[in-house]
Amino acid sequence: MIQGSGIGPYAFLAMVADLKPSHPDICYSKYTDDLTAVISAAISGLAGSEFGYIQDWSSANKLSINLSKTKEMIIFRPGSWTNHTQPREITGIEQIHTAKP
Repeated sequence: MIQGSGIGPYAFLAMVADLKPSHPDICYSKYTDDLTAVISAAISGLAGSEFGYIQDWSSANKLSINLSKTKEMIIFRPGSWTNHTQPREITGIEQIHTAKP
């Protein structure tokens, strides 16, 4: 698939149609050639294993993940983190605090 082609985003969506989260409380958002995994604080410890799951799926489907464009962002509301510990960083993934629109 040629990056930047008109058919590229549609081909990506067709290829990732069978990619489902490994846990029922994890939500994926798929758009164009991006995938966002939303993981609640209650199961935040699964972030690393979910990324491993996505990497394994990608490898099995002959897709590659551009690690230089892959980011981890932790978002929480004031007071919502009191009963949870901050998850460990995912090795090899940059952790950011804000996202570009």
